[in-house]
Amino acid sequence: MDETGVLKEGEIYCAIHEERGPRLLTGDVVITRSPAMHPGDVQCVKAVDVPRDNPLKVLHNLVAFSRHGQRDLPSQLSGGDIDGDLYNIIYDQRLFVKRTAEAADYTAAKPIDIGRPVERSDMTSFFLHFMENDNLGMIATLHQILADQSPFGTFDPQCVRLAALHSTAVDYSKTGIAVGHVTDRQKHTIDNESVQVSITDLPKYPKCRPDFQAPGPQVLIEDKAVLLEQQDVETPPDGDDEFDEAAAYAPQRHRYYASEKVLGKLYRNIDEHQFFAKIKAQSGSRSSENRSVIPGVWKYVEEKTRLIQWRHYTDFAWTVMENYEENLVDTMHTYGSNHHNYATELEVFSGSILGQSKGAQSRQQRETSVTMKDKFDRDVAYIVNWITENEDEGVEALERSIACLFVAFENVRKGAVRRKVGKLVSFAYVAAAVCLAEVEKLHGGT
Repeated sequence: MDETGVLKEGEIYCAIHEERGPRLLTGDVVITRSPAMHPGDVQCVKAVDVPRDNPLKVLHNLVAFSRHGQRDLPSQLSGGDIDGDLYNIIYDQRLFVKRTAEAADYTAAKPIDIGRPVERSDMTSFFLHFMENDNLGMIATLHQILADQSPFGTFDPQCVRLAALHSTAVDYSKTGIAVGHVTDRQKHTIDNESVQVSITDLPKYPKCRPDFQAPGPQVLIEDKAVLLEQQDVETPPDGDDEFDEAAAYAPQRHRYYASEKVLGKLYRNIDEHQFFAKIKAQSGSRSSENRSVIPGVWKYVEEKTRLIQWRHYTDFAWTVMENYEENLVDTMHTYGSNHHNYATELEVFSGSILGQSKGAQSRQQRETSVTMKDKFDRDVAYIVNWITENEDEGVEALERSIACLFVAFENVRKGAVRRKVGKLVSFAYVAAAVCLAEVEKLHGGT
């Protein structure tokens, strides 16, 4: 805030330090703050310079607001303040909004006063109610859909209504007032007036969505006009358009259309196939030795442990690696798409099933990934414990870990192949992690 009072109402001061040197913004600019839900969350202001001896001159990479006017500018931008909020300033006139609106003025809800010190049961009760009534994400998604489908955009009355509900929902954790089911617990008093905030205030949930909300590029993009016409036909007559919570939460296959607005154009301008092809080409241009860190790790371990005798643990190490790879293959088989298509070693090691999909994971893939990762983590913990057991007795754990790293390195170098799954390399990384930890202990680490 400009405490000197130089900035007039509707003016800001913003100096930027770039690689090419300092830069001062002057002239008309647009300022906003995320999330910009209400049309008035985007305001046009004037960026100005200040006298050379003004204290604002030493500031850069921040924005100074005027202290004049009936209402401070930060509060007009999605209820912002000056305690570290991030503001977006647009100075390219090609991106200026064609229409602005008066900032929203939502009455601040007073937090619920229970009239006594908070107890553990109060926190437990609030947590449960918060989990039940936290609808912030659903409100934001619905606002995005309706703003895209309406010719009025965020000026559509339903979007303005959603912006008000979003303001209530975003402060739920601070006020205790939720956009949820109307119960006696959720009847509140604001400015001596009894109010109820209900999920039934939400507009009807559309059955089709813009393409930029699609989970990936593999979805079918249909004709927008046809989809919206079908949606209108399926919409009940006036008076029967209350929000259907069950329908909003029920699992369904959404239908998508090509958005004609800027988010859709930006989304379609991203060529994922070209992006990943470039990464693959860059990765493929490197030598196989450079792609693996194991040779470098082995060289480092050799230098740091020249006096350590470990070769008598070689047979032990081969047994450990064999056990690890048997468990790994079993996991790959268990979590494959079918008996013939195993999950890949990378999927098991990373804990994320990708399958043949080029887009986001399905719900089933996400759930399967969690259980697969749990199993793999248990198997790895067993292997690590096997290598490091009785680690307090001298350097035996270090000797065993060096032997494991050696056999893993040899296995990768020789390109050993297992039936049905091919070459496995991940044991080398497990052994390397254990070995490096033991080397650090040897040289004074904890």
